[in-house]
Amino acid sequence: MASFLRSFFAAFFTLGFSFALTAQNLEPARDFVGVAPLGLPTRLRILDTSASAMQSRLDIIRSAQRDLIASYFIIDRDITSMVGLAMMREVAREKGIRTRIIADSFFHRLPRPLMKHLADEGVEIREHHPWDWRHPIWMFQRMHDKLLVADNRDGVLGGRNIQRTYFDLETSDEIKNFVDRDVRVTGDFLTPLGVYFNKLWESDHVRFPKIARISWARAKKAERDLDEALKKAKSFRWFDRSPTYLGPQDDHSGKIEILTNEIEGNNRKIGNVRNALAQLAKSAKQSIVIESPYLVPTADLFQIAHDAIERGVKIKIITSSTQSNDGVLPAGGYLHFREALAGLGIELYEYQGPGALHAKSAVIDGKIAIIGSYNLDPRSAFWNSELAVVSYDQKVANDLISSMEGHIQRSKLVAHDGELIGPLDDFKGLSFWKASQIRCARVAAMLSPTFRNQL
Repeated sequence: MASFLRSFFAAFFTLGFSFALTAQNLEPARDFVGVAPLGLPTRLRILDTSASAMQSRLDIIRSAQRDLIASYFIIDRDITSMVGLAMMREVAREKGIRTRIIADSFFHRLPRPLMKHLADEGVEIREHHPWDWRHPIWMFQRMHDKLLVADNRDGVLGGRNIQRTYFDLETSDEIKNFVDRDVRVTGDFLTPLGVYFNKLWESDHVRFPKIARISWARAKKAERDLDEALKKAKSFRWFDRSPTYLGPQDDHSGKIEILTNEIEGNNRKIGNVRNALAQLAKSAKQSIVIESPYLVPTADLFQIAHDAIERGVKIKIITSSTQSNDGVLPAGGYLHFREALAGLGIELYEYQGPGALHAKSAVIDGKIAIIGSYNLDPRSAFWNSELAVVSYDQKVANDLISSMEGHIQRSKLVAHDGELIGPLDDFKGLSFWKASQIRCARVAAMLSPTFRNQL
């Protein structure tokens, strides 16, 4: 019931949208050092594993020299976030680094006393689009960015939120770990991303959290909680490795673009990412391969796909099966559109597990690679702020195709040559409750355009 309610509010009110590392000791704050080499070349590495994704985040925090920024849709209150926040506190406290976090106000789970303690220690936090009766539309406009960047030159961008399920740490049989993807990037091309963050930071879209009345005693308890998280990290041996950097094998030979929904004053250009990705798809001459966990196509997407296929472009899409989809509403919306997608001639795959698919990526003509936070659904197209990295490097595209092919090996081909391949048992193995929710969402998507536009 709780899962359905979260998904329900995501559809109508947007209220429904580790460290699996080698182990190590966490040393005292004085050892939070590691100076990034000067003159970093442009480099990029795809982070497919939970261990590499978390290790890169730890490295970036520890090696920051002047400035550290983070922006996330979900920041949970679990071991992943608590250790990361404690490390950010250490670099702010001991090294004097300006450290800032923007969190979506509806989806972060940081207690007010914890935010108070962090603010007192130099970790500045802003909440994106808190409820404000003067801006009711903000309820629908969420911040879906995922970024961690040090000094405008070393960062991790992509699909992972800060929660144990995104780093393969969930042990419950009832909750799936996510299969996700990030990129580690270095180079001066990250400077515009820092400009974007600063504009958002200074805009009215973010607010200082209401922590003025939090007592000293409650903030002190939050400090002890962070200290305890660090002790756990030490006992788990998560920090044995010194900070690492991308090497010559990661040199990037082509252009890299960072796509954001830019801020001008207090106006957000919400169509930037959508339009840029659409232009890349329209430029395809041979092939488009897409991986998106939530596939609820818009009218524009149908048109782009139709036109591409008409000019001989082969389209392949990997998405979630009902069994591996963590959201009942997008699952229902996808089932409503699946036959129409097949009718276009798209080669369609449904990921079968293990875990829940969460990677959002694409490859155009086998040479342009895209990795980010953007889903093929109306929320990413028209409502949320999103982020994507576009790489014009053949090697990166090849690596991404290989990663996606690995997911195809764990998927079922459900549509080919314009036809669905049957029979399809979409509800096998699902609980009666989840199957009923998906069926209801499918009917609602069929009957209500308003409902579809919130999926």
